[in-house]
Amino acid sequence: QRHSVELEEINTELESFTHSASHDLRTPLRFMNRIAHQLLHEHGAELTPEAVGRVKMILKSTEEMGRLVEKLLQIARVRQEPLNRRRVDLQRLVNEAISQLGDEMDGRQVEITVDELPGCHADRELLKQVFMNLLQNALKFTRPRDRAVIQIGHEMTGDGGTYYVRDNGIGFEMDQSESIFLMFSRASKAHSFDGSGIGLALVKRIIERHNGRIWAESEVDRGATFFFTFDT
Repeated sequence: QRHSVELEEINTELESFTHSASHDLRTPLRFMNRIAHQLLHEHGAELTPEAVGRVKMILKSTEEMGRLVEKLLQIARVRQEPLNRRRVDLQRLVNEAISQLGDEMDGRQVEITVDELPGCHADRELLKQVFMNLLQNALKFTRPRDRAVIQIGHEMTGDGGTYYVRDNGIGFEMDQSESIFLMFSRASKAHSFDGSGIGLALVKRIIERHNGRIWAESEVDRGATFFFTFDT
């Protein structure tokens, strides 16, 4: 029991550190990004093509770091902020998430089907992050396919209901099915794709805050399915 208490205290301290460090990183990142933009707009004509390329590399790196910082802040907030449970129209929520990811489908053949989803009581904003991250994950790893097929559904099970997001992407080895939910951990074939390695860890934390669990089933080159349950 004492060991459990100590672990909880350590986790709380780490969450606080993550939040503080991520928050403090925002200012220097924004400063670097602003200076790089000014260099291009005010002195771009004076720079060599090589110098312009390097400034653009700075911009790309600060933007990627900014996205990573935002993900870390989201991770910290999941445990620190109280749940705002209310009645959620899941059908509407999922359609909103799909609409917001429209840019990631431009120029691609993407078929997304949404089965009938029952309503639930949950923190709407956190639950939306779950579907946004799982959909982004599915869209990312179906890029090599001529036609991406993604299905969002629900099935009744003994402990209530199970939700799932299924895709026909590159898949992964089942011995990695637990490690992919760890911070900064990615499946072996995923390293050739852009990503922070935080999205699935965030999803897991949100589901666990709702007294649920998440797991994945997959085969290499035969897609993946992410299942999750939560206290509705």
